[in-house]
Amino acid sequence: MKVKLQRAAATLLAIVFDIAIISGVFAQDAPPPRPIDKSKYSPYPQQNFPNRVYFGDTHLHTSYSTDAGMIGCTRGPDEAYRFALGDTVTSSTGLPARLKRPYEFLVVSDHAENLGLAPAIAESNLELLKTEFGKRVHDLVKAGRGLEAYDAWGTAVTKGEDPLKGNHALARSMWSRINTVRDGRAGRHEERPPAALSGHGRVGLFRQIVGELVTDVEGLVRPTSPFADLKRASHDVVWLEPRLVAEVSYSGLMEDRLRDPVLRELRVT
Repeated sequence: MKVKLQRAAATLLAIVFDIAIISGVFAQDAPPPRPIDKSKYSPYPQQNFPNRVYFGDTHLHTSYSTDAGMIGCTRGPDEAYRFALGDTVTSSTGLPARLKRPYEFLVVSDHAENLGLAPAIAESNLELLKTEFGKRVHDLVKAGRGLEAYDAWGTAVTKGEDPLKGNHALARSMWSRINTVRDGRAGRHEERPPAALSGHGRVGLFRQIVGELVTDVEGLVRPTSPFADLKRASHDVVWLEPRLVAEVSYSGLMEDRLRDPVLRELRVT
């Protein structure tokens, strides 16, 4: 028994010795850890691609789009912008909803065809009720036959017909509401990227809708460059009188361009 214990002890000692040797070899062969490089380098100077990523939605419909508002969507542009900004809103299903991370941008892309028909029906809009078609779809919806009303509208549009043709007062009313929403929250979330929300607050280029911007610059177009030291451009351009002011923030100056430019506002002086 004593001999067996001695052999076992010798075997265990040999194993421990071998492990120690192997561990020593590994420790000796491993390269020393590199010191942490805390140097800061400038961005690659020749980069010519965007590297500021923003998150948002480029195609959103609200109740003002007839093919959304007449089949269950009850939330309008105001709720859409508030939701994008991170507010809690009540969804069309009645449940509270909020984004985990607010959007940097949002495009409300409601259809122009009979814009705001569903909200007009819901509120029994007087301008809508002046038309035969408007009264018919209104009465269908109020009688709980909303899908029939939607089918009637869809059938007319499929044929290329405008069922509310000539009712300009209703169209102007709905468009005015959208403009009010667009301008109604000036100054909100200015700490967020401003070239973002086509609606609430300081919204960079989208502070004016494209149509308004085009109207503003129409009278500024000229055939030649207004700058004495810039007679030609490297590509086709439309020259304007120097009254269109772009306010831009940037992270640095490069030889021929701004680094990381962000358009903050575009205005006519």
